[in-house]
Amino acid sequence: MSAAATAPLPPGVTPETVYEEIQRFEARDTSFGQGLSQLGFTLLIFFLAGVFDNPLIDLGVLIGALLFHESGHFFGMKVFGYRDVKMFFIPFFGAAVSGRKTDTAGWKEAVVTLLGPVPGVLLGCGLGTLWMLEPSPFLGKCALMLLLLNGLNLLPLYPLDGGRFLNQVLFSRSRHIEAFCRIGMGGGMVLIGWGDWILSALGIFVVLSTPYVFRVASTAVALRPLAEPGPIPRGKVDAVLAAVAIRFRGLRTPRDYAGVVRTVWEKSCARPPGGLATAGLLLLWGAALGVIVAAFVAYALVGIRGWTSAIQATDAAMNSGRYAEAERSARNAEELATRYRLGPQRRAESLSGIALALALQERHAESEPVWREALELRERALGKQDPLVAATLDRLAMALRKLGRDAEAGTLEERAQGIRAGGGAEEGK
Repeated sequence: MSAAATAPLPPGVTPETVYEEIQRFEARDTSFGQGLSQLGFTLLIFFLAGVFDNPLIDLGVLIGALLFHESGHFFGMKVFGYRDVKMFFIPFFGAAVSGRKTDTAGWKEAVVTLLGPVPGVLLGCGLGTLWMLEPSPFLGKCALMLLLLNGLNLLPLYPLDGGRFLNQVLFSRSRHIEAFCRIGMGGGMVLIGWGDWILSALGIFVVLSTPYVFRVASTAVALRPLAEPGPIPRGKVDAVLAAVAIRFRGLRTPRDYAGVVRTVWEKSCARPPGGLATAGLLLLWGAALGVIVAAFVAYALVGIRGWTSAIQATDAAMNSGRYAEAERSARNAEELATRYRLGPQRRAESLSGIALALALQERHAESEPVWREALELRERALGKQDPLVAATLDRLAMALRKLGRDAEAGTLEERAQGIRAGGGAEEGK
């Protein structure tokens, strides 16, 4: 470290002043009342930022899911002796928990990371099972939000939990691999969040901050022989400060240097989990991802099976002349298509069944808005030149003629003929 003499420190920056700043930081500890006030204030800001763009029930479900997720991290940090632990909301983004490690065991940090999404996945699956047994819109919203939120967090993207977890157990073992994977995971965040400026900005920040993270890791590798568990002792501040002065330009105050010295010291002391612990933790992470995939597959299969049965019942009742029963079955199909988010085409087919059953019962005024909704869905999903759009236009025109609105009906019929004459069949393939 003799080269440190070639990197002079700014006026007022000495090992003593830097150590004093480190001591001040280490002495900080948020009281229960302060933590609760911070959580309440940031929650209020988060709520006000979202209340004008989201239904109250959806916003409440999101806040509940975030609180449950972050409570897992909070509980883990408390159990493993983290200091100054606090939870807070971030407007337009979500929530987070921060705390200071007091232990260098890497497996503990990885467990804290998984304690956010894994319990959320389990709760989401439990609520989803209850919802399938006893359909309830509120239960369905809660289950879906928990599965989406925690499933997203398990993805190997930085700084989501999945990306941080993989960095803790695997990538951090080599500073070069860590930097390479950080750029890849940050880039993945940009792609996933394409169109969402918050997620994209977060991914760009991860990529742009990689050189700093690499310098921290490189400095920590050089200082590893000095490392020991716990806060940096006064006797080792000189050596760490000297190394920081060489590698980090642009720092000005004792506080600036203290922050980097602490970060480098923590990195030099960090120890990734052992082989057996790493394998077990990766297995848990993979199992949680597998449960998410299985839950959504089961969700889709249950929905598609129920919807198909309802459509078949609609057709059977229609063919037998039981039009009121056909209407009930078609409404059931539409409810299933909406509840399970089976897409606009299945919803449109269900609505067409409702409208046709209404028309066959001579309830043409009621069938008109249903045909229009089916038409809008098919245009959005298939394009305006698809044969199914033409067929729906014909059905709507028939309803309008029954209501004595021949001019409107003629316009729709001309449009349907134009679709067929223009090769709509090819367009719809």
